[in-house]
Amino acid sequence: MRKTSIVLSLLTGSILYAQSSTLEELGYISAMELTFAGMSYIATQDQWHGEKIAGGFDVFMAVGGLNNASHQEPGIHTIGYYLLSAGFFAKAYFNIQMTEQRNSKEVFWINFIAYNALVFSGYFLDSLR
Repeated sequence: MRKTSIVLSLLTGSILYAQSSTLEELGYISAMELTFAGMSYIATQDQWHGEKIAGGFDVFMAVGGLNNASHQEPGIHTIGYYLLSAGFFAKAYFNIQMTEQRNSKEVFWINFIAYNALVFSGYFLDSLR
């Protein structure tokens, strides 16, 4: 009975040691995954210049990482944010320059996996503070 009440309290949105509840975090993750899937799909669309739109989004994310790095004290967080920014710049280069050499299914999955790896690596880096 005690285990059940602990699980129910976590799922109903109680705040333990985080800044937001579990349900809020699930909502954020769902919204991010929808955005990642949408941007990955857009990157496959030649008639919309989707590769440039997705590349622009990647540059936006990279600049955000550089901004976070500039607000950190020197150390592992600064290096981590610079590495994440470099990953997004590399992804932007891939989208703008190299997508025409690959089929759309490959481009979608490369983008989707890269978004997840980079963004959740940033979350992990944030959790180390």
